Amino acid sequence: RLSVESVILLTAVTIAVNAFVSLGWLLRRELRLEFNLSILKRSFGQGLIFYAGIVANLLHFKIDQILINHWYGSHEVGLYAVGVRWAELLFLLDTALIAASLARLSVLTEAESVTLIKQMFRAQLKISGVAAVAVVVLAYPLVLLLYGRDYQGAILPMIDRKSTRLN
Repeated sequence: RLSVESVILLTAVTIAVNAFVSLGWLLRRELRLEFNLSILKRSFGQGLIFYAGIVANLLHFKIDQILINHWYGSHEVGLYAVGVRWAELLFLLDTALIAASLARLSVLTEAESVTLIKQMFRAQLKISGVAAVAVVVLAYPLVLLLYGRDYQGAILPMIDRKSTRLN
């Protein structure tokens, strides 16, 4: 129901708010920021490895839509994309938890790292479980509200994998 311009503006505002909140959090923890070329080089090198993995993951998540469009057409890929987008949002919960813990894991001993990973796994399992139940409960009203009746065909496959015609 949103226009393309509204979606672009909403995305830009969300990214800007996230950047300002992150900067504020960083400045609260470390009042004095300074440029360090050696840290930049190391971070860039390590970041490229993560970036390659993220790109591969994105391609992994998008190739299915290309195939569905080829075999079934744009209407079916639209329905599929709505359901898949919600599932991908659940994966972002894991990504956020992992990203928040990476710095801490890198300075711990092996035993402490194992303990923290176990705690993270339990927390992630609880968060993902609650989020999955929320998707099941809220899928119908939210899909109708956000996308309209034309996309109600995406609701049941989102909840029950066996119900999709694409299986």
